[in-house]
Amino acid sequence: MNKRRWALANPAKVRQSNQAYRRNYRTRYNAAAKIRMQRYRARKKKTAAATTTNTRMKITEIVVTAARTFNHPFESYSNLRPEVTLKASLDDGEDAGAAVKSLQHKAEGIVEDHKQAMLHSLQELHDLGERRAEVQGLTAQLEKAEARLKEIRDQHPQLALGDV
Repeated sequence: MNKRRWALANPAKVRQSNQAYRRNYRTRYNAAAKIRMQRYRARKKKTAAATTTNTRMKITEIVVTAARTFNHPFESYSNLRPEVTLKASLDDGEDAGAAVKSLQHKAEGIVEDHKQAMLHSLQELHDLGERRAEVQGLTAQLEKAEARLKEIRDQHPQLALGDV
């Protein structure tokens, strides 16, 4: 008799064998989980012991980075990002926390100043571009007006330059 026919003929035994399989699987899975947890705790103890032995360190150099992202004032989907990195070497006995705060304050000030300078330059360039376009438009209008004036004077010679 094949397995399918046997399973159809004996549903209670199939259910029992499935339950036994699940129970056996859970036992094996839980045992593996316990082993994994024991290994994890052992690793954690080792790293905790390693970090506690090295509590005293000497800071000799500080590196601070400051950046700011802002939208381009005249273009869509365009961002600008000024960034500065400052490094400082500490002498013996210097307070690292105070040095970090001071250096960070300087870096942020530099970035903010650069941002304002960029915005000012962009405003000037934008204004210059607008004035250039305006000058070109006025020049084209002036040329058209002079051409029309010449055309009128050619048609009517009695309209001299000084008669108008």
